[in-house]
Amino acid sequence: MNDTIKKHAISGTRWMTISTATTSVVQILRLSILARFLDKSDFGIVAILSFILGLTNTFADLGFASAIMHEKKLSNKDFSSLFWIQFFIFLLLYILISLSSGIIASFYKTSELSYLVPIALVNLLFWSGGKLYDTVLQKDLLFKTIAVRNIISATISLIFALILALYGFEIYSLVLSTVLHTLIDNAWNFISGQKNYKLIFYCNIKKVFPLIKIGLYQTGTQIVDYVSSRLDILIIGKILGVDVLGLYNLAKELVLKIMILINTIVNKVSLPIFAHLQDEKDVLKEKFCQVINMLSFVNFPIAILLCICSKYIIDILYGAQYVDAAPAMSILSIWSLFVCVGNPEGNLSIAKGRTDISFVYTLLRLVITLPIVLISSTISLTAVAWAQVVVIIIMLVVGWRMLIYRLLGLSFKDYIGSFFKIAVYTLFVGSIFYPIGYNNVFKIQNSFIAIIIYGILALTSYLFMYIIFDRKYLISQIKIFGQILKD
Repeated sequence: MNDTIKKHAISGTRWMTISTATTSVVQILRLSILARFLDKSDFGIVAILSFILGLTNTFADLGFASAIMHEKKLSNKDFSSLFWIQFFIFLLLYILISLSSGIIASFYKTSELSYLVPIALVNLLFWSGGKLYDTVLQKDLLFKTIAVRNIISATISLIFALILALYGFEIYSLVLSTVLHTLIDNAWNFISGQKNYKLIFYCNIKKVFPLIKIGLYQTGTQIVDYVSSRLDILIIGKILGVDVLGLYNLAKELVLKIMILINTIVNKVSLPIFAHLQDEKDVLKEKFCQVINMLSFVNFPIAILLCICSKYIIDILYGAQYVDAAPAMSILSIWSLFVCVGNPEGNLSIAKGRTDISFVYTLLRLVITLPIVLISSTISLTAVAWAQVVVIIIMLVVGWRMLIYRLLGLSFKDYIGSFFKIAVYTLFVGSIFYPIGYNNVFKIQNSFIAIIIYGILALTSYLFMYIIFDRKYLISQIKIFGQILKD
């Protein structure tokens, strides 16, 4: 990797850290605020609505962003063609899904969805104007611009959500503030992107068909991947009810929002770097392992802390009435360990232009996930959480064989080796301190103090193991993050 790319990568990591941290805090605060106004069943409705929003988000670029990232030179006419194709498909999607909102409301026996869905789907119309331009900003490594945009839009949307919640708008405070957030982001993208690709009224489907083919594979991958990763939400809401779904979704979303912080930063920075290195197999292999190693070093101890302190975190953020979600949160924290390891696979397939392989992988994931989640949902909420762990471990092995080995030639030993030692240290510390912290052996009454004490004990033990067994690695990782902060 040349010095210019390296410089952008370090600077980009710093800026994306700031913006992603801000966005994650906003999302957590939004849920925390709503917990004071909504009960468990209302959060079940929020979970169903979030599923629909997330599903439409997979259509956010129709995979065209992947094609733009892969294509080294793209003309203004080609970009405009992709833009207008996307725009009209988004418009069609908005109409079709909005008309289906009554069916969705009937399926879950929740009348509110019939009018909440069309409101939330306004996001689609805003994405159609700015999502492709967001990809252009990423490809040009303009992470500072993206970071400033994210911070401003997140702050404004949080203030808006607070005002709506205080005036009794309840669930609308989440929906409308999300729409505002999307509007600001994509208006910013559109205006900034005109410098690179000035939009014109031109569309030639035949000429951009090769790019569309790449994009369609990626879209299919995103849709199937999203559905398979959210089957638990769909099934729990129908079988176990919206009350149980509300608890489960609170636990899962909290884990994801915290863990996705580091993943999002690394993904946004690593994707353009992988794309630039797509023809340098040995270098790409090295960087891929480094990305997994970095994700593991940071995410694994965070996941274990979430597992140990789940009861106290939920009590602080949502209140004592939601502590029943703590067991699921602890289990899903273990699930998140494997999620962060498998996350870079998607960027690898995009950078190498092999979204077709990724699509087959996600189809297989859906086939494996469906029966496991269906069976576990008939048992209990805890069983569903453990089912997620089983599925992600299976797919970790499948993902290596189908994607990593095929695209990079990386052996399973080297792949596992990039995070194995960190996993051993983390799970060892977790196995000791989970029963101590979760069962509150020290009988600490204040949740803040409990997190501090149990957290310090676990993290100190984690670092102590590195000092004894792997001091050089610990020092090297500290230097890497020190350099990132410095630059």
